[in-house]
Amino acid sequence: MSSAVMEATTSDHAVHRRLSRRSISRPPPSGSEQSKLSDPLVMMRNLLNFPIEDEKAVSDREEISFSRIPLNNDEEFEKILNIDFNGIASLDTFVQSGEEGSIIFNIDEQLDFDTELKKYDNLHETINKSDEILENLEKYLTSFQIDLGSLSSEMQHLQNRSVELTKKLDGRRALENELSASINNLVLPPSIIRQIVNGEINSTWMKLVKYIKKRMILLGDESKATLLPEDTKNQIVLLSHKIVERARDFVIVRIKSLRTSQINSQSIQKNLLLYKDLYSYIKFAAPELSTDLREAYVNTMRWYYSSHFHRYVKSLEKLRLHHIDKGILLGSDDSSKRGLLSYGYSYSRAQPSSVTMMEYLNISKRASILDSDDSTVMLAKNAEENSSLQWMETGFRNFNLALLDNGCVEFQFISEFFEDNAHTEETKAIFNQIFASTFEIGHNYTKALSEDSLDAYGILICIRLSHKFLFELQHRIIPIMEDYFNYNLMIFWPKFQLIMDAHCESIKRASAKSSSYSVPKAGGPSGNSLGSISLVVVPHHLTQVFASFLTGLLILSNESSENEPLANSVVRLRNDFESFLTKVSASIFDNNRDKRAKEGSMREKFLFNNYSLIYTILADL
Repeated sequence: MSSAVMEATTSDHAVHRRLSRRSISRPPPSGSEQSKLSDPLVMMRNLLNFPIEDEKAVSDREEISFSRIPLNNDEEFEKILNIDFNGIASLDTFVQSGEEGSIIFNIDEQLDFDTELKKYDNLHETINKSDEILENLEKYLTSFQIDLGSLSSEMQHLQNRSVELTKKLDGRRALENELSASINNLVLPPSIIRQIVNGEINSTWMKLVKYIKKRMILLGDESKATLLPEDTKNQIVLLSHKIVERARDFVIVRIKSLRTSQINSQSIQKNLLLYKDLYSYIKFAAPELSTDLREAYVNTMRWYYSSHFHRYVKSLEKLRLHHIDKGILLGSDDSSKRGLLSYGYSYSRAQPSSVTMMEYLNISKRASILDSDDSTVMLAKNAEENSSLQWMETGFRNFNLALLDNGCVEFQFISEFFEDNAHTEETKAIFNQIFASTFEIGHNYTKALSEDSLDAYGILICIRLSHKFLFELQHRIIPIMEDYFNYNLMIFWPKFQLIMDAHCESIKRASAKSSSYSVPKAGGPSGNSLGSISLVVVPHHLTQVFASFLTGLLILSNESSENEPLANSVVRLRNDFESFLTKVSASIFDNNRDKRAKEGSMREKFLFNNYSLIYTILADL
């Protein structure tokens, strides 16, 4: 190889060595020696007179460029300088020959570099496209801003226009409100006239009634009536007369239907309450007619309640009631008492009652009627067909409970339909006119139940029921029937006093007969005087009856007051019974000649046993 070639090669290697020690990502500084040099491969080709291939061939062989051969250290560079070319004049031929010792290039690093280069090229293209898109977006936003400004000006114009229209509309409405009242007062629509004259009475018709009522009130105002034409005034008056006529007929038809058999008054009253404004208009336009209609209603309902409750009482009178007569009195000579600790005392026979003493003294079941919350009443048909024996309070409760419910419903209807205050004297007068005859029926039924009965328990239970009804009236805030129930109490309390007097007299008569009570004499049929002594110290049979009777009175007096006549009656009964026991004990032991009985204070033992029995029975309360 020529010296010129070697020198050129050495010079190229020196240059390339200097280039390899610099980063290929950074060009040499301007003005430096490296910046003046051209591509080493081109220079090598020029020195070797190697023909320049086309661009495609050069591109395919870029990987053998010395500028891309990494020289990591001086040893690699010395190795390149000591390459044996073996007489090969062309470097390309040398590289393609593949001789041992040829330079092995790092192809993987070259491929990675190409891949990264392509990525940067793609990124560059993406950035260029993004610039184009951003430019278009800028143009669009500029145009949108211009349009938005134009739209804002248009909206401001529309807002001003809306405010202007709102002001005009408010002014028109104010003018219509001022003129509509005057126009409506001057004109009556034909549809209203036809509806009032020929239309069905319903909710729509009631609204027209209120409308005509306002017009009638306007006619009453002289300052406003002068503004109305005469024709309009005449039409309003004629329509008012027509409303009064149709309302009168409507109410009369309902009142007449109450006289129909098997009719429920409450259904008619509910219908009348739906159209209560009709009576209100009649009262406004024709006061005399309203008074006549009210009297017609009062007379009809008085007949309605009196007839229905009269029939109901007749049905209740068919109930079979227990007959409580003198045979049930304490100390009476009733043979039915022989089952109660009877000893061999002689009694005269009397007419027995329909119940035994034990059945009568079982007060717990009868007293349960006071605590019952059942608000139903016995139907008239059931009362007529009921064959079981009932106590007197059964009929009293059913009649008065039915009367209480109907009275409350009627009082509320009167207060609402006739538009009267619930506590005015006029409302109370109307109610009393309706129920006067019915109250009389109730009082007569009360007297019939208590007249011939000596059932002290039954009378006292009826008194407690009357108190319960009075409390219910106060709970419903309808105190209109208090006089009726107070009158019943005035019937029952004297009757109860008479019955208690009868018990006291019966005990006194029994004590007067105590001298006839005797015990077997010593050495009698049994031949054992001690047996007769033990017999007389057993409590008297009347003691158990008295204690059971007193227990029943106390059970029915749980809510009684100290001012009731019951307290005095119980005290008198107790005193008479104590006298009875004292006389009986004295009579028995005065007639006993047995000295051992006298010495043993058998009289005190007899009294002790009787009082102990009373205490034991009363302790069960």
